[in-house]
Amino acid sequence: MDAQWVFDSSQPREELFGMGMRIRSVGAALRFAESVLLAPGQQHARRNAWAAVCEDRRYAADRRHDAVATAETTGTAGGRALHR
Repeated sequence: MDAQWVFDSSQPREELFGMGMRIRSVGAALRFAESVLLAPGQQHARRNAWAAVCEDRRYAADRRHDAVATAETTGTAGGRALHR
């Protein structure tokens, strides 16, 4: 067993755990472990979310383009006839 993980009441509560971080509480230790273990999954989720945002923007741009083309073809703008 690694000595740094053994509880020793004579040592201060703020033990130095790997990567130069001081873990001040059990909650902080759990958040740290979660961030280390889930980091690759979070990166993948961020990439998927960004891809979805880009796809939504392309879809919206296509709809705007189609609406303008339809308005030019039919002579309407926003559902109203154009007055010339």
